[in-house]
Amino acid sequence: MSGLRDVGMGLENIISDNYLECYNNETFQKVERFNRSDYILTASGNKVCKNSILYGMRNIHMLGKSIIKNKAILRGDLNSLYIGKYVIIGCGTLICPCFTNKINIPNEIFDNNKMENHKPDASSYITITIGNYVYIGNNCIIKATYIGNNVYIGNNTIIGERVIIKDNVIIKQNTVIPNDTIISPYSKYSGCPSKFIKYLPDSSEIYLKDIPYFYYKNFIPNLEDE
Repeated sequence: MSGLRDVGMGLENIISDNYLECYNNETFQKVERFNRSDYILTASGNKVCKNSILYGMRNIHMLGKSIIKNKAILRGDLNSLYIGKYVIIGCGTLICPCFTNKINIPNEIFDNNKMENHKPDASSYITITIGNYVYIGNNCIIKATYIGNNVYIGNNTIIGERVIIKDNVIIKQNTVIPNDTIISPYSKYSGCPSKFIKYLPDSSEIYLKDIPYFYYKNFIPNLEDE
């Protein structure tokens, strides 16, 4: 498969199935250019927009070859974020560990004079792990605890607290996944609230890898910056 990628093969035939109707050949091959001055290019191949907000940098662990786009927010100050290779985080998307403290708190602690004594610490939040080859669209809210490999999440999607998304999954745009949902492998979800649509074929693993892979390869600096 890697050899086919190297020669820039057309993808029209392999994505003809309706389960990937959100992508066509032109989308896979479309080049998106950016101003080099707007991005930090790391030694491991990450492309991080300077206009994104990364709290708690020491807790954000990226394997490389990923993109964090304009106005994305990563809350590493709450707990650790582990991000694999070829992960695309779209514009305006929030990646935020969810709060885990389920202890009943008496109403009186919400008195403004007493709130300082009840600030949550890092142990109150769950670590987020994002696998390899994951595409997260624009303006999403992600509070899942785990996102597997080869996952596509469309624009304007909300992934609730403590959600677990297994490998090879499509979540269409404008979908809301409720808290504590477990998304099984090779499945497709859509809607608000979300509904299971259908199971994906085994071959979807290849196609879902190609979405972030080609997006990364075709996200390149402007010609004058090269």
